[in-house]
Parts: sequence; structure tokens; C-alpha cells
Amino acid sequence: MPLVARLGKRDQLYNSQKNHWKCGWVGENHADTAESLSTLGTLYRRLGDRERGLYFSERALKVRQQIFGEAFGERHPAMAGMLSNLGLIYRDMDNLPRSMECVKQGLEIQREILGEKHPGTARLMQNVGVTFAFQGDHTSAIGYEVQALDIMREQLGRTHPDTVSLILSLSRSYGESGNTPKALSLAEETIGQLPKDHPEYKALFQRKIEVLSDVTGAGFRRQTQSRQAARRKRRRSPVEPVRLLCLS
Repeated sequence: MPLVARLGKRDQLYNSQKNHWKCGWVGENHADTAESLSTLGTLYRRLGDRERGLYFSERALKVRQQIFGEAFGERHPAMAGMLSNLGLIYRDMDNLPRSMECVKQGLEIQREILGEKHPGTARLMQNVGVTFAFQGDHTSAIGYEVQALDIMREQLGRTHPDTVSLILSLSRSYGESGNTPKALSLAEETIGQLPKDHPEYKALFQRKIEVLSDVTGAGFRRQTQSRQAARRKRRRSPVEPVRLLCLS
């Protein structure tokens, strides 16, 4: 379903739930209401409406805190996902300190509840890694993404869409860190394992082209710079004076 259509359906659901609150059928602090608010926040973020995305996501978080706080002390997988999604919105708004705070808190809860080797934990590890990449800390980003990829491969398999999506992100992190050979080999290795109708095949193939373009461009620039340096050196070289032979 197109994103705008999904957003419209969610708006209808949210408005319906508001009517339920007014009628006293369902309180605002209801799990279904929190889910609707959270989904609205995510959809608005994907549409580029960050302000509304933040508004709905923060409201969803408050509802979830009130629902799950009493029974679970806020240590619930739903809370972990909400915090991580909120961190992504803060990241899109360039509030990187707040973004890192949210994604790390979400990962901490997820690890505690689901364990280190759960795919859900790996997804939140990836979010932390991507946030480090936005801060320019590619070494830390690669560390989190490599750890997440090991879990994804073990639990979901090498060709699962989530695994391949993570490989795309890791390839970009390697490229941005200057490790172009690793970025290329990771993309090429994965392409060889995927059928052409895989949902991530085109994106990964495009990533390979991007890396090759970077390699070719860098090589061309190095060759050009080398030729220019050689020409400058020749121009600077002293010219030996011509020795005239005197005939006696």
C-alpha cells in the first residue's frame, strides 16, 4: 500500500480512537492508541514531516510509559522500539545528542528483555551504528553494524531482507571510513548470493556501482595529480647551459 494511503488510514484510525476517548469507551492510555500514535509518527517521518512525526512519537512514548511503567518498570520491548524510533526522528532533525541518547536507551532495554542474540536487538544495534555514522564516528558505526550483522546472519540467514539492508548500511560505513576495498567486497559477495528478484538486489547492485565509481574516480584523480606533479617538476628542473665548442 502506498505510504500516503497508509497514512490516511492511520489518521482515520486515530480520529476514531479520539472519539472513543470522548465517549469513554477506551481511555487515551490504551495499547492500541499507543500503537496508532507510534505508527503515525513513523509515517510522518518517512513523508518528511518531522515536526508531526516527533509530536506523535513523543505522545506514543508517554502513553506507553504510563501503560507499561507500572507493570514492567518501563523495561518492555515496545518501549525499546519506541525510543529507537524517536531517536531516528531526532537524528533527522539534526539533534544528534538526543538521538544517541534515545537509541542507546532503546538498545539497553532490548538487550535486557530479548537478549544479545535476538534479531530485534540487532536492529536497534544498527540504529545506534547509523547514528554514530551521522556523527562522523565511522569506526564506532562499523563496530555496531558488524556485531548486528553477525546476529542477523545467524538468526535470519544471509539473504533475509533485513540482513541485506544491514549489509548496505555497513558497506556505506566502510566507504565513508575510507575502506573502499571492504565496501566493494561486501557488496559483491552479497550480490552473488541473491536471486535477481530479491527485494534488495537492485539497491545492492547500485551500491556496487557507486563504490566502483568512487574507486575509478579516485584512481583517475591520482593519475591526474601524478601527471600534473611530473609536469611541474620538469618546469622547475634547472636547464643545463649549452656548452659551446671552440674550434681552433
